Amino acid sequence: MKIAYFTRKNFPKKSEVTTVLVQDADFGTVALGWYSGALCLCILGNKAGEMLQKRLTIWESMEVAGDSAVEQASRLALVAFKHNARDDFPPMVLVGTAFQHVVWHALLQIEYGTTASYRDIAQRLGRGGPRSVGTAVGKNPISLFVPCHRVIGTDGGLCGYAWGLALKKKLLHLENCPVVPPIPIT
Repeated sequence: MKIAYFTRKNFPKKSEVTTVLVQDADFGTVALGWYSGALCLCILGNKAGEMLQKRLTIWESMEVAGDSAVEQASRLALVAFKHNARDDFPPMVLVGTAFQHVVWHALLQIEYGTTASYRDIAQRLGRGGPRSVGTAVGKNPISLFVPCHRVIGTDGGLCGYAWGLALKKKLLHLENCPVVPPIPIT
C-alpha cells in the first residue's frame, strides 16, 4: 500500500480533486476524492454532498466528474475494501499534522475484523492521550481505507464516528467484527 503524507504547508499549492459519487456500496453512499491518481478523500453516508464541502477545505478546486477511469478506480477501491485486499488498495494521499500522520498510520495496523480503543492506540504510540488520538482519528480524510471505524471506547462500546454510530456498527458487521455493547454506567 503506497501512502504519501503531507502537511498543509508542504502540500502542492495547485491541488485539484476529481470526486465521484458512488451509490452502490453495501453500506450506503460513498464519495471518493482523487488527487493525481491517488485516493485523498472518502466521505460516507446519506449526507455525502454536505460533508464533502466541509472536508474540501485544503483543495483549491474540485470537479465532480463522470470520468470513466476515476469511476473504475473508485469501484476497484471499494471492492478491495470489501474483500480486505490491502495489496489492491489504491495509492493514497493523506494531508494532516505530524501527530495525525502517526495516528493514521496506527489505524492501518488494526487488522480487518478487529478493534482497538483510543487508549490502546495512545499507549502504543507512547504519546498523546485517548482524547488527542480521538481528535486525530476524527480528522482522518480516508475513513474506509484508513480504518477509523475499528476504533472503539475503552469499555468496548461504539463511540465517536463522524459518519454516525449506525454506519460504524454496519461496517464492523461487514467485517464480522464482534462488537461489545457499552458497559452501562450505574
